Amino acid sequence: MTLENDIKIKEAFGLIEYLCDNSIATLKSTDKSEEEKKCFVEKYVKDYQITAQETIRFLKSKYQGTSPIQDSINLIEEKLAELEKAALPYFD
Repeated sequence: MTLENDIKIKEAFGLIEYLCDNSIATLKSTDKSEEEKKCFVEKYVKDYQITAQETIRFLKSKYQGTSPIQDSINLIEEKLAELEKAALPYFD
């Protein structure tokens, strides 16, 4: 793995983590109505989940067991599980 690839992977993980954290905050917010949260899940969260899952699958196939990458994969899987739990009441 090159330094350039390592940087790109870290940036991808950072973006996924950011999207998950902000989505969780939005869904836990008391400033949003239930309808707004449902629309948010429909419009954004489902795509975030798919992107995160595809990224994890790809990275596992290439870097499974590589310590820093595996740690990042584990973190993103945890964030994704948190997001799915927060979004569950708003899925159709």
